[in-house]
Amino acid sequence: MTETQHSPTAPVASKAAATPPAEYGPLVATCEAWGIKRNSAFELARAGLIDVFKIGAKPYVTIASLRSLPDRLAAQQQTQQ
Repeated sequence: MTETQHSPTAPVASKAAATPPAEYGPLVATCEAWGIKRNSAFELARAGLIDVFKIGAKPYVTIASLRSLPDRLAAQQQTQQ
């Protein structure tokens, strides 16, 4: 019985690590996926209600700030009453 030998330069099949979900995304596309229209996304960013940063000239939003937005808006509304 012969043994199969692998070439040291041959690619080795490896399991690709699962990519974790992104913690941020492009402002307009990400907000639209969450049901927030473009104009509202920029208004929320200007008001400081969502965390936005830029890479080059393109604005990005953190997913965590979108997840916590309803709670923060409700709390803000209660303090105004």
